[in-house]
Amino acid sequence: MSEGVHRGSSVYQRERDKALRRDDWECQSCGSTVGHVGEPEVPVAHVHHDTPLSDGGVHKVDNLITLCPECQAVFR
Repeated sequence: MSEGVHRGSSVYQRERDKALRRDDWECQSCGSTVGHVGEPEVPVAHVHHDTPLSDGGVHKVDNLITLCPECQAVFR
């Protein structure tokens, strides 16, 4: 992984939280509202790396996008 920073790291979590706030907890592909695990009737938010870590992407808010589970599956 890039810069030795893993998904469970505080750097990733901080940047992920920034992306969710910036995107107003809305899928940036289809526009559906997303939320936390366990919120009834709301899909779980996925934060996707535009440039994958394996391709040199980093855990920075400008490389992250909020997606719903269905749209995340398309981006994989």
